[in-house]
Formats: sequence, structure tokens, C-alpha cells
Amino acid sequence: MNCLSIEHIKYGYGTAILVKHRLKRKDDLFMCSFGDRLEGRLFYCRKHFDEAEEVWIFGTKTKLNVNRRKNGEQLEQALRNIFFGSEPPN
Repeated sequence: MNCLSIEHIKYGYGTAILVKHRLKRKDDLFMCSFGDRLEGRLFYCRKHFDEAEEVWIFGTKTKLNVNRRKNGEQLEQALRNIFFGSEPPN
């Protein structure tokens, strides 16, 4: 049984238990429990943890956001170049 410590943007800390292996690893299904903060259970695929927008593996969110910010800056610069041209040389 694979068990992960997770954090949800709304419900806080919890535990995810792998309940179903799939052919594609990103589609593995996890049952998530957040203690008494939520009735019932939530189910997420592994890709939801990898994207880290709503729920993430505890201790990894900062790392993922740093990588996204860097890619976002590159995208922003590319869009500026398309609409306004590249910066003129000095």
C-alpha cells in the first residue's frame, strides 16, 4: 500500500492512499482523506499531484511553483517579442 502525505489548497494536510494502478502511471487513482475537515473522501489521479494546482505532495509545492514561474517568464517574453518586436540593440 502506497501512502503519501499531501496538502490541499482548501482542506489542509491529509493522506493519500493508492487504490488503483493504471497502465499510464499519471492516471493512478488515490483516495485522499483530510481527517475530520471533510465528510467522505476525495479521489485524485497522480497527474493532479504533479500539476500541484489544487492538491500536492507535502513539501513539493514550492519547487513546482518556481519551475512554473520560470516558464511563465519565458512565455511572457516570447509574447512581447511577437506583439512589440524584440528589444532594439544598444
